[in-house]
Amino acid sequence: MTDYVLILTIVNLIISFLLIAVFFNLRKIILDMEIKKYKNCILEILKIKEKFDELSKERIKQLKKSIIELEEVAEAVDEKILYYESLKDADDKY
Repeated sequence: MTDYVLILTIVNLIISFLLIAVFFNLRKIILDMEIKKYKNCILEILKIKEKFDELSKERIKQLKKSIIELEEVAEAVDEKILYYESLKDADDKY
């Protein structure tokens, strides 16, 4: 009878250690899956940031081009103003 109890105790200990090992392996697998999921999220965020940076750079180029065009228009308007002021001054002299 004591041999039977001893064998059952040893089997119980072996099963307990196996269950603990399985638990820690499952925990490790779950943690690895979570880490992989978060890494994928970070990669997606970086891709979105890169696209946003590209769009921002393109928008900045467009804005610079628009500013240059506006400066050219402003120069043309200044020239017209100077021209009309010179005509006005000429009319005032006569």
